[in-house]
Amino acid sequence: MIKEPPLKLFGLNDAWIDLGVVTAARLDELAEEYYKERYPHNLEHHALFVSYEYINNAGSFDNDKVLQVAELLISELDGGDVWQVIRTLLSSDKLTDDQFTLIASLESLKVFELAKYIEQVRLLRCLRHSVLTDDVIKECIDSGNPNVQRQLVERADIEDGYLTYLKDRGVNKKIRNIAGHRLRTR
Repeated sequence: MIKEPPLKLFGLNDAWIDLGVVTAARLDELAEEYYKERYPHNLEHHALFVSYEYINNAGSFDNDKVLQVAELLISELDGGDVWQVIRTLLSSDKLTDDQFTLIASLESLKVFELAKYIEQVRLLRCLRHSVLTDDVIKECIDSGNPNVQRQLVERADIEDGYLTYLKDRGVNKKIRNIAGHRLRTR
């Protein structure tokens, strides 16, 4: 069996190494594992695998490279894989707010119909990192998103008036029950 160079074997280009998504040494390890298997699995999965490794193992993301990495992932991965990986990247707490905004605004993401997800993550980031303002509360309520309203109703600094509103008009029964319980136990 002729052994292909790892980049060629996995269908990756030099940008994967240049941007630090994967190292040449890691690709060598993956190629070695691939050639040892009796029935090798689909080569396309390695790009997805190294993408997740990069996101999960990064301590933080470099401001100069994070947009290039996102564009690389969008252009190089298959459609369903892009959707999953970009969702993972956008929901990462390792992204700064500016990095999140840069990636979320990429024109090339519009094809993947991530607008609702991006808005949900943006609101959840606001709830985790921001002071609770009337504008943020209104956006969270108006979103009609149960995950967002759940985070909102659990904020310690939410005012009783908003809890009363969510008790009566929360997006689902669970939100209404949590808001009612929070009001009763204050």
